[in-house]
Amino acid sequence: MKKIFRLFVSLLICFCLTAVSFVVYADGETIEARCGESYYKTDKLVSSHTLKAGVTHEKYIAYSSSGLSGFNAAGSGGGGLNVPNQLYPQSVNVLNVPSGTGARVVNWTKSSSYGWKRGTVVELAKDFEEKNPGWMVIAAVNGDFFDINSVHALPETTSGAFISNGDVYKTVGSTVIGFTNDSGTNTLIGDKPIEFTDYFILTLYNNEGKVIAEYNIDNVNPTSNVSGLSLYYSFPTIREGEGATATRVYSEATIPNGGYIVKTPIKCIPYSGGDNGSFFGKGIQTLVSEDTAINYNQFGVYSDNQEINQNLKSAATIRVQRNAIGAYADCDNVSGTGNTLVRDGNPVVINDKNRHPRTMIGVKADGTLVLVTVDGRHPEVEMYGMTLDELSAVMYAHGCVAAYNMDGGGSTTVLIRDGDKLKVMNNPSDGNERRDSNAILIVVPEIELVLSDVLDTSLVINAPKNLDDVIVENISVTINNQTFDLVDSYKVENLESKKEYTITYSYDRTYDGVTERINGDPIVVTMGKHIPTISNVRYDYKDNTLKVTFDINDPDEAINIMRLYYNNKNKTITSNEVIIENLTSFDPSTLRIIAPYEIGSITNSVMYITINAEDFKQFEVEEEKKSGCQTGAYVSLMLTSMIGLAYIIIKRK
Repeated sequence: MKKIFRLFVSLLICFCLTAVSFVVYADGETIEARCGESYYKTDKLVSSHTLKAGVTHEKYIAYSSSGLSGFNAAGSGGGGLNVPNQLYPQSVNVLNVPSGTGARVVNWTKSSSYGWKRGTVVELAKDFEEKNPGWMVIAAVNGDFFDINSVHALPETTSGAFISNGDVYKTVGSTVIGFTNDSGTNTLIGDKPIEFTDYFILTLYNNEGKVIAEYNIDNVNPTSNVSGLSLYYSFPTIREGEGATATRVYSEATIPNGGYIVKTPIKCIPYSGGDNGSFFGKGIQTLVSEDTAINYNQFGVYSDNQEINQNLKSAATIRVQRNAIGAYADCDNVSGTGNTLVRDGNPVVINDKNRHPRTMIGVKADGTLVLVTVDGRHPEVEMYGMTLDELSAVMYAHGCVAAYNMDGGGSTTVLIRDGDKLKVMNNPSDGNERRDSNAILIVVPEIELVLSDVLDTSLVINAPKNLDDVIVENISVTINNQTFDLVDSYKVENLESKKEYTITYSYDRTYDGVTERINGDPIVVTMGKHIPTISNVRYDYKDNTLKVTFDINDPDEAINIMRLYYNNKNKTITSNEVIIENLTSFDPSTLRIIAPYEIGSITNSVMYITINAEDFKQFEVEEEKKSGCQTGAYVSLMLTSMIGLAYIIIKRK
């Protein structure tokens, strides 16, 4: 009987577990796929977010397996030896970026005037927004493999070629992916070697950043005067040692008299020299009046062509680079990458035996980009990481017709925008974000009104500046039940001190040839405290005593501290009457009151009330005037009385 009961309980438990498993799968469709000996399936959708421009983020608890043996189940995280075909738990983040909805893909590295500068994905995203007002990062992942140990002549650079918004920073490295940002189905290019022009190109810009001329460069670092247009730059080579302690030697270059040098570049990346050297330079050029040696962080050009020299003289900035040609000619952003995971709609079998945290980028048939991260090296929290074959299954399962492996390990990071914050959604295996050499950013034009002069009862609303490829028109703004059309700027008055107001607005945005009516995110602003005033300032000096009085209106106590200045001295004011004794001499022209105050608005910090010497009135002068007026009145009254009395006497006679 007991055996039957135990059997019944066991069957009941199995049934319950099966029911729970069924409920989990009922939460959403299971996504699964195989690649060779590897398998992947999603188990539970943990969270999902819909971002701007139709971009979505999903986080899954998933499982994967490899049919191979002879490696750690969690890679360098241990986890015991992999059991072939056993399902291991995974934490998977998926970003879907639809084509043609206004989102752009940008390959970004932290801005630095010379060489390369690493940063976390969050830091890279913030750096992009700082350098590109009007654009917002809504999601991002880490990018290319990079010189993590600084062993290259130019340290910390990405492994592959690098293009950012049309600027070609690095031409060395053939395994790349490119983003066209063309709003069609051909949004991602990969699995092809990248090619560049055999020559450098000099581009000249005006003050608005528009191209005014372009010229092919004929010579690079010539050692003697030659005809045509020449480029001069110094590039590093490693002489001895390894890593950060290696001795780096820089080539020599000299610009001839009459050439143009960029002394403090916006960007200078001399990766290598020679006939096929990799160099990028951008900045403001100045004319040299003598032969000038180039430092390692400078560059310059020289031409014997009068037209080029005239344009160089008038240009605001110049840029030197090689341009991409061939398969990637239409890509405005290019990043290095690793293995191809999905090719022509089929997962690629690699027979890999290394599980790591991973980052991947792929594309669906309709042009939707898919960015995926897998956490790993922490089996204690069910994060094992994946082999390349498991990655192929992942990207195939999520609908990719082409996909590529990016840098992984401790670099694997994915973030999304959560309100005004950038939130990391995965668990970097190092325990915190690693500083990487680049990141793949998903950005959208975010046109925001600019507030200025936010005081106690008024503020100024300014229209945003148009971006190069985004046109904003017909801005309608509403605040305090008042609606108006905003063209340039508008001053809103008659508001209430310390009150919170919500500003709503809408506008027509033309981007990628499509015009839409956009509702901007509401802006909440709190007006400042009442602006304090000081009036009726008076002074008196007699018997070696200076007395100063005034009237003050500061109902919100906005004034921090007040000082009275006199005879090149000063005294803190604690009331509206100041008495200074034992003053043997006094110069009224030195009188001044300075009162710093803060009203606490979002655009104003410390402001000042300044009462200068000419604003002070003297007590005695006022009393004399008052006394004189009274005397005149008495005289006038007496004369009037006498005239009246004389008139009466005469009339009686």
